[in-house]
Amino acid sequence: MELNENDYYEIEALMNADGGTVEYVKDGETLFFDYKCDVSGYVEDDFTCGRGNGTGAFIPMVATVRISNVACYTDDGEETRCDFDEDEMINIYEDELLSY
Repeated sequence: MELNENDYYEIEALMNADGGTVEYVKDGETLFFDYKCDVSGYVEDDFTCGRGNGTGAFIPMVATVRISNVACYTDDGEETRCDFDEDEMINIYEDELLSY
């Protein structure tokens, strides 16, 4: 399976902040991987500054994504070569998690 930039953004759309498993199908091949996410930050406090102008929203400051168990298979269940770049996927999704 050969992936391009658009594929990585389509894969990103299948992911969520709770972690899980992704199955991405392209041209008769399926990419599988497990992932975990950890996001830390703070909640804006309406009264920290005494002005009551905080939103109460969670502000993410650090995001960490871990990917494991990467494999690609054909429709026949045979393992196939895959050019999946874990680092690229991690960078794209960590940026997404920090943009909430």
